[in-house]
This record gives sequence, structure tokens and C-alpha cells, in this order.
Amino acid sequence: MNYKLLMYWDVKPGTDEEYSEFVLRVWMPGMEALGLQHSEAWLTLWPQQGNEHPRIMTGGLMESVAKVRALLQSTEWSILREQLDRYVENFSYKVVQATGDFQI
Repeated sequence: MNYKLLMYWDVKPGTDEEYSEFVLRVWMPGMEALGLQHSEAWLTLWPQQGNEHPRIMTGGLMESVAKVRALLQSTEWSILREQLDRYVENFSYKVVQATGDFQI
């Protein structure tokens, strides 16, 4: 049974270009190296004022909840998260059982 790590965040104002480069060159390859198979990424282009939903939502699959837990407890995850935090705010995540459908 597959599990999905869903992650949410907002890009800090003024960091769009650096953020995009970081995600493509460091974040995605780093997460793949940790065993996460990217399954989706969503960007809200026009967030509404006062909206409490994050602009970015991304998810990836892993074979078991144990593997997701191991990823979240790894030093590599901590390093990637610290690097991501330079460009994002309001980061959160959750682990869900994958259904094959869009999940939030």
C-alpha cells in the first residue's frame, strides 16, 4: 500500500526566481534521492487576499508509512527543509494513505 507525503507552503515575497531554481536543482533531486516519487505539484497563481490556503501544494509517494517516517526523521530531510525555509513560509505537511485521486 502506498502512502503520500503532502506538503504545503507559500513562497516568500521577492524570492520567486531563487526559489524556482532551488526547487528544480536541489529540492526535487534531494527528495527523489530520499526515495520520494513525486506525484503532483499545484500552484495557485492568484491567491485571494485573506486566503488561508497555501500557494504551493506538492506530494510524493512512498511504499510504506515506515519509509515516510524514516524520511521525515533523516538528517537529509532536515537539511533540505532548512534550505527550503530560506525561500518559503507557512510550511506544513501531512501523511495520508494514497487513494489514486487528488488529495488535500
